[in-house]
Amino acid sequence: MPRTRSATLCRLATAAAPQDPPGSDPQLLRAFLASRCEDAFAELVRRHGPMVFATCRRVLGHAQDAEDAFQAAFIVLARKAGTVRGANLAGWLYGVAVRTARGVRIMRDRRRKHETTVATTPGPAHGIDVPGPSDPGRSPEDQELAALVDEELARLPEYYRLPVVLCELQGRSRKEAASELNIPEGTLSSRLAAARRKLADRLIRRGVTATATAVTAAFAHHVSARVPSELARAAVRPAPLSAVAMGAADGVVKALFVARLKGLVVAVGLTAGLIGGGLLVPAGSGGPAAAADPRPVTPGDPAAALVRQLGDPDFATREAAAKALRTLGASARPALEAGTRDPNPEVAKRAREVLTGIRADARADLAKRFDADGTADFDHPVWQRFKTVAGDDKPARQLFARIIADPERLLQLDKAEADPAGAGSVYAAEVERIHVRVQNLLDRPTTGIPHPSELPWPEAAAAFYLGTYPSSTGKVKDGWKHEGHLFTVSFEDGVKAESGPALKRVFASWLARRDSADTLEHSFHIAAFCDAKETLPFARLVAADRVPRSRELPASVYAAALAAIAQLGAPADLPLFERYFADPAVLAPFELTGINPVGSKTDGTGVVQVRDHALGTAVLLFGGDPAEVGFLMAAKRFAVSSGRPVVARYEPFHFGFLKGDEGSREMAHLKAKAWLAERAEGDKKPPAKGAKVWPHFTKVAGSDKAARELFDQIVSNPKNLELLETAASGGPDLPKLYLARRDELNAAAEKKDPAQPGVSHIVSLPLDDVAGWLLLGTYPGTRVDDGNGPSVYFLDIDLGQRGLADALGKDSPMAKPMRQLVAAWLANRGDEYSALKAGLTLALRHDIPGAAGTARRVVQGPAPKGLLGPDFAAVPRALGVLVIGKYGTKDDLPLLKTQFNDGAQVVAVIREKPGQRRPGYAVPIEGQDVTTQVGDVAVVMAVRLRGGNLKEFGFLWPVTLDGAKDVDPFALGVIGFRSEKDRAAVHQKAREWLDNPKK
Repeated sequence: MPRTRSATLCRLATAAAPQDPPGSDPQLLRAFLASRCEDAFAELVRRHGPMVFATCRRVLGHAQDAEDAFQAAFIVLARKAGTVRGANLAGWLYGVAVRTARGVRIMRDRRRKHETTVATTPGPAHGIDVPGPSDPGRSPEDQELAALVDEELARLPEYYRLPVVLCELQGRSRKEAASELNIPEGTLSSRLAAARRKLADRLIRRGVTATATAVTAAFAHHVSARVPSELARAAVRPAPLSAVAMGAADGVVKALFVARLKGLVVAVGLTAGLIGGGLLVPAGSGGPAAAADPRPVTPGDPAAALVRQLGDPDFATREAAAKALRTLGASARPALEAGTRDPNPEVAKRAREVLTGIRADARADLAKRFDADGTADFDHPVWQRFKTVAGDDKPARQLFARIIADPERLLQLDKAEADPAGAGSVYAAEVERIHVRVQNLLDRPTTGIPHPSELPWPEAAAAFYLGTYPSSTGKVKDGWKHEGHLFTVSFEDGVKAESGPALKRVFASWLARRDSADTLEHSFHIAAFCDAKETLPFARLVAADRVPRSRELPASVYAAALAAIAQLGAPADLPLFERYFADPAVLAPFELTGINPVGSKTDGTGVVQVRDHALGTAVLLFGGDPAEVGFLMAAKRFAVSSGRPVVARYEPFHFGFLKGDEGSREMAHLKAKAWLAERAEGDKKPPAKGAKVWPHFTKVAGSDKAARELFDQIVSNPKNLELLETAASGGPDLPKLYLARRDELNAAAEKKDPAQPGVSHIVSLPLDDVAGWLLLGTYPGTRVDDGNGPSVYFLDIDLGQRGLADALGKDSPMAKPMRQLVAAWLANRGDEYSALKAGLTLALRHDIPGAAGTARRVVQGPAPKGLLGPDFAAVPRALGVLVIGKYGTKDDLPLLKTQFNDGAQVVAVIREKPGQRRPGYAVPIEGQDVTTQVGDVAVVMAVRLRGGNLKEFGFLWPVTLDGAKDVDPFALGVIGFRSEKDRAAVHQKAREWLDNPKK
């Protein structure tokens, strides 16, 4: 078009719009639209080009790419000028500049991926942005901050964005900007200040420490960036254009078209289809954007489609995709993990950021919802692996809750689970941190002893757990020197806590991953001291020399493993000791001065050989005293607990001999071997007394050492032996024998008070009497259906029978066979009210999970017979529900639901008001007294099995009535209501939750 004609058309177009000031942006745009006026467009480039070019340079940091983005921005203006009506052109161009710059960067990265040669000499010839007179040496940190500010500024609403663009990016005065936006200067200043604060807050959320002043300074270097004249001319006359500039322009134009569609319809799905189908990729431009994405989208996978959008040229699309992926949460992880390997750096970067956010959300949710007292499962990978190591019982859940109470510890565990191969490094770093901390405390000028509050044991528990990953083996090069400090962090307090059993399991798994000889040796001694039976399988493997290792272990490790087995194992472990009986290798030298344990003066040096140690600890394994077979230095060294020597604390010389005293060594070895042979042979033989009864007993209670001791005690009673041998013969009168013995023992337990005629006291019976009668009741022929006899009273005194209670206690060496005996006796009962009531109560109080089968039978069957009415006959059914709730699984929920409407009363707590006198069997008063029904118990246990928090439903009334803090939920007296209205409300709430626990 001739120059004169162009100028004429420009004047005509300008004259057609008198409402805008002469030479304003709207007037120039109309002139360009009317005639494609080159002069008008050149003026727009001159006016806004510096801001656009500065924006492109900040986003890209690369001269040639910034020029391509600059050209693309004005190509978009030329194509979309008609859509700028009603908008501020500077703000509109700023948004286009950010989009084109991001599009150029994406295409540049894709292009460079396919390049086969890479320039190695930096400089202007290779497109590297060299600081010039207007760009005095910006640091990478400043450049990164400016790019982040641009990204967040583009996200601000136009209300805040335009003042920043005009004042901060174009350098206009407050008066000029206020006039441009047609607002007062004061309003403009307020919006500017608010925009700076919002930008600073958004940067802080992205991990960048920034103030409002720093935000302003981030733009300072490029506010007046000079546009090269050649570049300005190319923007006005865009031919020829680079493929990158044309491709970026095409992408932004199409994105703007989609954005307009979004304003008309809800087009999230349409946008995903356009992007997934390649409609937003510039076709035929010759640029890399036309290349196919090498990672295909899985059909029907919304996360995969959203991951593709993370690399979209449109900023809003990328942000929306990131937000949607974070909302999807864990279900988006596979697609995001694939995205982290995407060849597009933008996709990979954003995928990593979203994954980090999803993991943070999941950790927060786990910490918030995890219930140490419940049974609900959680799909978080940290918990899923933890329970494979520590279990899923109450101690394990309590231990896990203590560990994740600290967000930093939970973050460590999550980091390890996300990268198991790198978990070993996380473990080593945590060991080093604790080592330094402990060492600083030990070196302080006071006592130097760390206080438990300074080093709480959950820190050690978390470190032990990190050490259960296979990659942790060999990571701590200093071995025990550093790993030993894990045990100074109140470890003993941890194993004594309620979560102690789970901590021992973690400790055992940690120990199995260690390869330091010193760590293995010391840890076995600690395992014996802490009674960590969970380490026994690994100790057996070490003693049998069946553990793969990269180097030879010293004899001290095998000796420590034998000591742990002697403390924790069983006589069946004797072959592990026998393999060392002939090994004369020196285990340790020693030197003695003073008086030895037996009272004679002992001076000199000696040695402990491997065979000395193996024989001495083998004697301890069988509960013997090594001093009695010739190991004189072991005299009075081992305390006895539960009839067995405690091996935990000893020194090697306890089993040693002085140099030159080979005669004493050989004699002790001969005696020890003979003693062990006698004990081992005795364990293989059936007992001399009661051989006829022994086979049935072993089926009921086992055949280990504890079971044999219990059996010997039972058959030592002549009456028991007579009855049991009769039962073993299968006589026809077994029910009569069983009931007669019951009556006899009831009479013996009732002692009349000579000082008070008619008054009797219940006295404890010998354990052999009670255990013998229980064993008699395990024979099939003794099952009776007798609810009307004296059995109503027998075993209601079970907890008063101190011998029985002690034998069932956790510290009893016979606890295991006794619990098995009670479970077998209970399983053979018919509908005897008191027998079922007493047996189920024993099961609840003494941890007898074997009673669960009987509990299910009682709940499913008819009410047991009894003399005290239907409500009292319902007590065994309610106790059965408690047993199911304590030892059952979620598979028992349908059975519990059958009892929800059972209104039989099983407990009534009478609460008299001041001055009120009521008889002992008073009828409960509505609103004053507390009653418990079978249905109440069933609903409570169903909530527990489903993983609910019982206190949230209002069941545990002592918490609110009596201020009790620790309430045992497995007792009938703690479940109840004052009124039927309260009962109905709580039942409805619980049933609704059971139908939808996530509600």
